[in-house]
Amino acid sequence: MKIMRSFTSVWNVSRNLYFNIGSLGFKVSFTFAGFFVLTLVFMMSIGKYIPLFYFDNPLVRFCVIPLLIAYLMDMKTLDDKKPINFLKTQIVYFFRPRITYAGCKVSYRKKKEHLQITLVKTERGGIRV
Repeated sequence: MKIMRSFTSVWNVSRNLYFNIGSLGFKVSFTFAGFFVLTLVFMMSIGKYIPLFYFDNPLVRFCVIPLLIAYLMDMKTLDDKKPINFLKTQIVYFFRPRITYAGCKVSYRKKKEHLQITLVKTERGGIRV
């Protein structure tokens, strides 16, 4: 049992489901179970239209790929965060407006200059710009 030293660490405890099959018992985290179910539903509904998932073997399609994605999303390796939280912060950072140090919104405007080009005809018959 983990000892809690402060109230903020209460929210960092992982939540697990415990399964007993006969005398064999094992635990599965909520994150793992959720991503397994979501990936399985995704593979069953629109997975046949995505070229990455063109596998003829249903064991690979409906068991191995969801288990692999759920295992990768359950690991804690990116910036000491779960990969789904890391991806969420990266996406939010990409879509939020850029702010400068002074707090003003940065807008990137392309400067269009209206240059007039003058053609000069030379004595040799060529045209100079």
